[in-house]
Amino acid sequence: MKISVYKDYDEMSKAAADLVVNQVRSNPRSLLSLPSGDTPTGMLAYLVQYVQEGKLYLTQCFFVGLDEWIGLDENME
Repeated sequence: MKISVYKDYDEMSKAAADLVVNQVRSNPRSLLSLPSGDTPTGMLAYLVQYVQEGKLYLTQCFFVGLDEWIGLDENME
């Protein structure tokens, strides 16, 4: 595991959003489980911005909440 330290919340949020972007670009059919609550709102704001700017396409991605994992197999069924 790589631990990264950022100067502030905004820099961390952008870095987290960029990780999601890189994952989706490498596999457009990625299964994403994004956290809820207040902590990820900065990352989510960047993701919304990227989608609105046409830099990120989530149309082929699958989304599950952290509490929805039980019962999913490797085929997401």
